[in-house]
Amino acid sequence: LNSQTREAPQSNSRIDEDPVTNKKQQELRAGIGAFDDNTEAYQFYGPSSHFSFVQRLYQRIRRQGNAPLNVSRQVPEGLRKWGIERQIFTYGNECSSSKNSVPDGSFLPKELGEAFISAYFTLMHPQGPILSERDVRQTWEALWTGPSYTPNQSKKLAQQKAILYMVLAIGARLTDHEPSSSDAWAQHFYDRAGVPTDSFEETSLLGTHLLLLRAMYGMQIGRPNMMYLYLGHASRSAMALGLHRAQVVAGNNSFLNTLRLTFWTTFYMERMVSMFTGRPSCFVDESIDTPHPTDCQHAEDGSQNIEYAYIRAMAALGKISERIMACHYSPTKPTRVSDLTEVNRVNNECSGALNELLETLPPYLHFFDDKTPIGETWQEVQRICLGATYHIACILMMRPALVYVTFFESKQQAQDSIGDRIDIQRDIKRTVSSAKDLISLVHDGFFNRCLAMRRDGNMVYFIVSACLVLLFDVLDTETTSAHATEVFQEVEKGLKCLDQIDHIGSTTGRAISLDVMKIAKDALKSTEPTTHLGTNLMESFTWLNNEMFDQAPYDSASSWLYNSLEMPSFDYSTVGMTDLFGPNGGADLMVPMAFDMMGQGLQVADGNYIPSQTAPQNQ
Repeated sequence: LNSQTREAPQSNSRIDEDPVTNKKQQELRAGIGAFDDNTEAYQFYGPSSHFSFVQRLYQRIRRQGNAPLNVSRQVPEGLRKWGIERQIFTYGNECSSSKNSVPDGSFLPKELGEAFISAYFTLMHPQGPILSERDVRQTWEALWTGPSYTPNQSKKLAQQKAILYMVLAIGARLTDHEPSSSDAWAQHFYDRAGVPTDSFEETSLLGTHLLLLRAMYGMQIGRPNMMYLYLGHASRSAMALGLHRAQVVAGNNSFLNTLRLTFWTTFYMERMVSMFTGRPSCFVDESIDTPHPTDCQHAEDGSQNIEYAYIRAMAALGKISERIMACHYSPTKPTRVSDLTEVNRVNNECSGALNELLETLPPYLHFFDDKTPIGETWQEVQRICLGATYHIACILMMRPALVYVTFFESKQQAQDSIGDRIDIQRDIKRTVSSAKDLISLVHDGFFNRCLAMRRDGNMVYFIVSACLVLLFDVLDTETTSAHATEVFQEVEKGLKCLDQIDHIGSTTGRAISLDVMKIAKDALKSTEPTTHLGTNLMESFTWLNNEMFDQAPYDSASSWLYNSLEMPSFDYSTVGMTDLFGPNGGADLMVPMAFDMMGQGLQVADGNYIPSQTAPQNQ
């Protein structure tokens, strides 16, 4: 026994001092940069980011497990090959494209504008309840009184109009079904809102809200860099207002509660985007003592969303995410194997905090129980968003084990390199389980509980991240055919969810699902020298057989693919709404004033809006 006791430290010491293993630990914390030759724009994404993981997956498929993650000032090869780079740089798609411009003389029916506002308050407001619907609709009605009743000299009114334009822009992105026309209006109102220069020099609540709304718009068009920048500005604006301090926002009246809502919404969104992009957060937890928002007895503006358990839960996730980032992804943390004992301790503490969070949730937020009764739309929106974020936090906490294995020939070799400090197989199983749970949650929401969530482009990030984790896992040489089949069944569920999302910037969920299919096919091809997984799976999943991946642009999805997935078209009537974009559902969204036979509308004229009256009908 004494002999064994003496030998154990020697073994651990040998592992600790292995410079190759320590180097691999350091590589886990490497990020990637992307450089655009056309504009000389450059963006960096840390190791927790979606983009870094895509490149890791590409390297694993190419059997480049020991290659550095980022080697030159260009778009990394994996992101370029699979079309992911379009989510990094805009290339002017949203702004300069003629299909996304609204010319003077175009006509916005009042009914459609109100549909945009309703879409915002149905889907986005529950995720960030910072605005008063009554105030927004009052500003909207003011546009119909004509220019003489809406003087632009008023700075506050100008801010209110900018808020309205952002609500219209986001609402247009959240409105189904034909994306081209609504996206044109979205871009138009986004440009019209602008951001006054003094928003970066002086602080106000409305100015902070405007910055938050710009970030929310970025969520809907799949621009993580845009989200990070605007949320950074909003965060500093909120702190400049003192919203992070109890002495400023403590109290029982509704205005102070709005201030607390604004701060904690900004806090959780900024923390989540920092985690998703692998970049530092603006907030320091020790500097924050503002209380959480309290539930209201009734909503002054008639809104149903008067409970803020969602905001409190997301704020808690924001704090947990910071610990995960500091422990697993910080470049300044020690990376020797001996430090993994501390990593394991932090993981256990974060897992405990996540479990404690579940116990604080009201029943309508029980995303972990698929038998939970279906609630109001705002409750279901919050349930899906909270659950998806929770699962992403779990994935990012355990995912380093999945990546670490790629530096070795086998899981056992990876485990031997670190001893018993971390159970690699356990962490991988937890990562894969969280990815499956995330896809099941979103799929249940899209097809059963809350069909309106199909219009939320922000869901793309969560679905794709989960699919990539599953594909990463199936590449392991020890993967059995049964496990691979189970994994691809979950991936297929994710693809069906992506197919339902129309609005993601200049592309669509269908196009992004093709990106994932291409990755899946490449992943299977890479297993062919050692296994027969590809042959077996292509018999079960017919969409893997077609050569379209290698011949056509990803955006040109053809019907064979979606027929093979048995993807149903969206029946808009099932959610009790009219399809304004269908062939018979509504008038053209951008018709000249001379053809206005619908009643009231707003005509675009030199960047302003002229209310129109009902055109005379022919008898």
